[in-house]
Amino acid sequence: NSLNKNYIHFTNFGYTDWFSVAQLIQSEINRSGNNKAKLFSIMSKDWDSKALRPLDSRLYVDSDWLKSKGVLIPQWESRVKEVVSSILLKR
Repeated sequence: NSLNKNYIHFTNFGYTDWFSVAQLIQSEINRSGNNKAKLFSIMSKDWDSKALRPLDSRLYVDSDWLKSKGVLIPQWESRVKEVVSSILLKR
């Protein structure tokens, strides 16, 4: 029995950065009536982290190959909205 040595990197479609994700989360929270969240952007160099990050760490996804296998990839924005909505509904 041999192991399948193919790896598929999968993420939602589109590129973003953490601040844009936070802005979308804030927007969804605000739509729910809680507008207390405040965001402040910072430069990557100002984030004190022991982990070294490349300037461009986007994950390449072969969307054509996935589509040929019947895998449809939603945009990251729609998935973030779903997750935030499900969390807000649990409160």
